[in-house]
Amino acid sequence: MKKVFLLIISSLIYCSVFSQREISKRVCKYKYEDFKALSINDTSDAVIDLFLSKKESALYNRMSLLPVSIVLVAVPTPMQFVGLGSFAISGPLFLSGGYTLIRYRKQKLNHVLIEYKHSKKLPKWVRKKANKLLKEYQLQQMSY
Repeated sequence: MKKVFLLIISSLIYCSVFSQREISKRVCKYKYEDFKALSINDTSDAVIDLFLSKKESALYNRMSLLPVSIVLVAVPTPMQFVGLGSFAISGPLFLSGGYTLIRYRKQKLNHVLIEYKHSKKLPKWVRKKANKLLKEYQLQQMSY
């Protein structure tokens, strides 16, 4: 009897673990339009814009220089000094961009939007940045 009970419990836990992994895989493939469907007001639109723009800027602006500097280091002697200098600058930028990609990942955005939809509360760090972004949007509308 105990073996059957343990077998049932372990199979339920096994199924719940794999069902959660499928959800997280689908969130990684979400696009801007999919997140817009989760939006309920201007604040959630600002949060979506914040997360996706930070992620995009980290990927293209901060992390793009490291491969170029690695190539310059691998080139023969005249360009190695330039490569070492650019590596010294782009290395910390690459690490900062990697941290930004982790901090503003799509799973966290999905979690923040679902939590905001149910409780109408944002985490403090997201709320500060979203309020700044909403003020910028208002200023842009006033200039037109």
